[in-house]
Amino acid sequence: MQYGTVPMVRSTGGLKDTVVDFGDFEGWGIRFNHASPGDITHAISRAIDLYFNNAEHLTWMRQRMMGIDNSWENSVKQYLNLYESMK
Repeated sequence: MQYGTVPMVRSTGGLKDTVVDFGDFEGWGIRFNHASPGDITHAISRAIDLYFNNAEHLTWMRQRMMGIDNSWENSVKQYLNLYESMK
């Protein structure tokens, strides 16, 4: 994501929490629910459609994801804030 590559992920675990599907409000990735040929094929067709038919939105998605701070420093701050809030 740091270099503008749109993530395509299965909606499970941390990936479900991290990657927002571009069909959702301000989403910038492509998610699918099941590791089945049908779901994966559908996700690929969505990516192809995005690339060829919606270049303006693809550009916005790339700019959005490249601006997200995924550094360990940011993650550590979020965990510390969470732990502090539990006191």
